[in-house]
Amino acid sequence: PTTPPPSTPRGTERTRVLLLACVIAPLGAWMRYIVSFGNKNVPNFPLYTYLCNLVASVLSILIYVALTKVLPASAGSMSVAAEYRLTEWLLAISLGFCGCLSTVSSFVNEVAQLWQKATLYDSYFYTIATLLSIHVICLAFLLPFSVHYSDCEAGPGVVS
Repeated sequence: PTTPPPSTPRGTERTRVLLLACVIAPLGAWMRYIVSFGNKNVPNFPLYTYLCNLVASVLSILIYVALTKVLPASAGSMSVAAEYRLTEWLLAISLGFCGCLSTVSSFVNEVAQLWQKATLYDSYFYTIATLLSIHVICLAFLLPFSVHYSDCEAGPGVVS
C-alpha cells in the first residue's frame, strides 16, 4: 500500500516484514496451544480453537481494512517513514500472529479427530460452523467499506 522511504532498498521491505512475522508468530501458536486445553470440556466441538479462528480472522480483516481504507484515507497525517513502519507491523501481525493463531493444519486435524472420536455429523457441523461464521463476520466488516464514500452524502450504506 505504501512505498518505502527513499533510503530503504526495496528488497529489505519484504525481509523486514517476514522477520517481524517470525518474531511475532510464536505468540499466536502459544496462545492457540494454551487455549486448546479448554477443548477437553467440550468434546464434540473444539470451541476454544474455534474462537481462536474467529479472533484471528477478525484481526486479519481489521488489518486489511486499516491497510486498504484507513491508512490511504489518512495520507499526510503522519510521516512516510511512520506510515511505512506501521504498514510493516500490521502485515507482520497478520502474517505471523494471526497466521499461527488460526492454522489450517490444526483446523483439518480437529475435523479429522471429530470424525474419528465423535460422529460424522459433529465433523461436518464444526466445518460448516467455522467457515460460515468466518464468512459472515468478513461480510459484516467489509460490506460497509464496499460503498464508495465519494458517492455517498450520508456515510456508508446510503447511496445518493
